[in-house]
Amino acid sequence: MSLETTTTFFLKKNADNRFVKPNEDYIICNFKDCLFIIADGVTREIVNNMYPNPSPASEVSKLFCDFFNSNWSPSYNEGDIKNNMIKVAKEANKKLHRYNKYHKDNSINFEPAGTVAIIAHIFNNKLHLIYNGDCGCLLVRDNNIIQLSKSQTKLVIENRQNLSRYEIRNNIVNNKQHPMSFGVYNGDERVIEFIEYNHFDLLNNDIIIIYSDGCEPAINELSTNHLIHYSAKSIVLKSEEIEREKKIRSDDKSLIKIKYNSDETTSGNNR
Repeated sequence: MSLETTTTFFLKKNADNRFVKPNEDYIICNFKDCLFIIADGVTREIVNNMYPNPSPASEVSKLFCDFFNSNWSPSYNEGDIKNNMIKVAKEANKKLHRYNKYHKDNSINFEPAGTVAIIAHIFNNKLHLIYNGDCGCLLVRDNNIIQLSKSQTKLVIENRQNLSRYEIRNNIVNNKQHPMSFGVYNGDERVIEFIEYNHFDLLNNDIIIIYSDGCEPAINELSTNHLIHYSAKSIVLKSEEIEREKKIRSDDKSLIKIKYNSDETTSGNNR
C-alpha cells in the first residue's frame, strides 16, 4: 500500500497582517493497524475578527483522533469491525464531553468545541468507514469514481445565508428533529445517531482518497485521470487555486491518498 498525506490550512489575516485562524484539521495515519482518520474541528465564534488561538476546535480534533488511535484494537472478526469502530467513537466523544465540561466550568465565555471526522480501516481486502459531518471518502477504480460517503451538511451549506451560527450550533447540530441536522462530536450523546457506516471490497490498484471538506473544490472538478495521477499535495493546491479563481470561501484542507495493494497491507489483512 502506498500512502500520501497532506494538510494545509486557510490562513486568514487581519489588518495588522497577523494570522488569525489556526489549523483545525487533524490527521492520523496508522499504517500498522491500517487505520486512517481525518477530523475537522468546528470553528468557534469570531471575536473582533479573531479566531480563538489556541483553538478549542483544533484541540478537540486532535484529542478525538489521538484517543481513537490509542484505543483502537484491530479485530480479526470482520463482523465486529462496525460495532468496534462505533464503540471507540462513542468513547472518544465522552472524552470531548469531559474536555468541554472542564473548560466550561473554568471559563465564563467558553463555548463547547466539536469536530466532525471520517475514520477508515482496511481489513481483509475491505475498506470500512464511519463518518459524520462533511469529511469524505471516494475510491477510484479504473476510470470510475465511486463516492463512499455523503455530506451531512449539504442543506446547511445551501441555506447558509439564512442561518446564524447560533441556530446551527444550538438547533441543528445533533438534532434529528431538524431537517438540516448533521452530527458533530462535541460530547453530546445524540451524535451517535449521525454516525454513518459503509464498507467496500477492495481490488489491487484501487485509489482511496480521504479528505476534509476544504478539498471539495478539487474533488468535485478533477477528472478521474487527475485524481489517479495527482499527488495528495497537488489535489490540495488545486482546491486552493479553484477557491481563488471563483472567489469562494476557503477552509482548512487535509487529504490522505492510498494506492491499495493487498500484498503490502499489515494488521489482520493476511490472517
